[in-house]
Amino acid sequence: QVVKNAHSGAVLRCEPDGSHLEVYAHGLRNPQEIAFDTWGNLFTVDNDGDFKGERERLVYIAERSDSGWRCNWQYRQGQYNPWMDEKLCFPAFSGQAAFITPPLALYSDGPSGLVFNPGTALGKSLREMFFVTQFPGRKLSGFRLEPQGASFRLASEQLVYSGPMMTGLSWGPDGCLYVADWNSSAWDPHDRGKIWQLDVKPGERDPGRAETAQLLSRGAAVCSLKELEQSLAHADQRVRLAAQLELVKRRQSVLLLKVATQGQDLLARVHALWGLGQLDAPRPRVWCRSCPCCPTPVSYTHLTLPTKRIV
Repeated sequence: QVVKNAHSGAVLRCEPDGSHLEVYAHGLRNPQEIAFDTWGNLFTVDNDGDFKGERERLVYIAERSDSGWRCNWQYRQGQYNPWMDEKLCFPAFSGQAAFITPPLALYSDGPSGLVFNPGTALGKSLREMFFVTQFPGRKLSGFRLEPQGASFRLASEQLVYSGPMMTGLSWGPDGCLYVADWNSSAWDPHDRGKIWQLDVKPGERDPGRAETAQLLSRGAAVCSLKELEQSLAHADQRVRLAAQLELVKRRQSVLLLKVATQGQDLLARVHALWGLGQLDAPRPRVWCRSCPCCPTPVSYTHLTLPTKRIV
C-alpha cells in the first residue's frame, strides 16, 4: 500500500499487523519523537527551519490536523515565505490562517527525545510530566500541559538535568529514565556515545515502582482475566496498555464492554473503550454515566470509539 503526503512531515496510523495504513496528521517539519499523555492525546516538539525570528514549536497533534509546514518553504531564499510572512509557525492569534492547527507555544532549542511519565516512573512530584532533550543546549527539560478549551496550554516547565548532549529518551521497567548522550559537539558520526541512567533520590522515588517493574517483567500474557481487568486501572500507563492489548488479543469484548460501561475507574473505562475500538466490536451506543471517579460530572456523554492504533 502506498500512502502519499508530499511536502511535509506526517504521523501515520495503522493496525498492529500493518494494514489500513493512513495519514493521521501532517504539516510537521522535523519532529524526532511523539508522545501520548495519560488520556491518549498526542504531542511533539517540532524543530524549526532556522529562519530569522522562528522558534521550535510545541505541537498538539490532533487527528487530521495540518500544522502548516511545507518542505519547499525551506528554500525560498529571501522570497515570500508563507511560513514566516503569514506567521503560520506562531501560536494562534486573531487573523491567522484557519486551515492550520497552530502550535501551543514556541518552545525548546533543538528538541530530540520526548517521553511522557507513564505514571510510576521517577517520583510522584514528576507525574503527568513530559520530558524533552534540548540537544544543542545540553538540557533535559520537564513540562506539563493543561486543557484549554479544545486544546492545551503550556502550564509549567523546569530544568531536570544538564551537561551531556542528550538525544533519545526511554523508560526502563525499573522506573528510571535512560538517556542517549551524543558526547560530542561535532555532527560527524563517531563511536563515543554513552547511555545515562537518571533517577530521583531514593527517598523521593514513587512507591509504585517496584510493583510496576514486577508486572512488566511478568508480562500480561500469563495473567488471568481477573488480573488483566484489575490492571486496566493500574497507576502506570505501560501496565494498563499491556492489559488492554492482551484482552484484545484474547478477544474479550464482553469483559471490555462491562468495564467500559460499569467500571468505577475512569482510566480503566477509557482503556476498555480503546480495546473495543481495536476489536471493532459491535458498537451500539456506549454511554458514560456520572460516576465518583470522573474529575468532572459526566452525564450520558457519548464516547467515540477509535478503530486503530497510532504507530
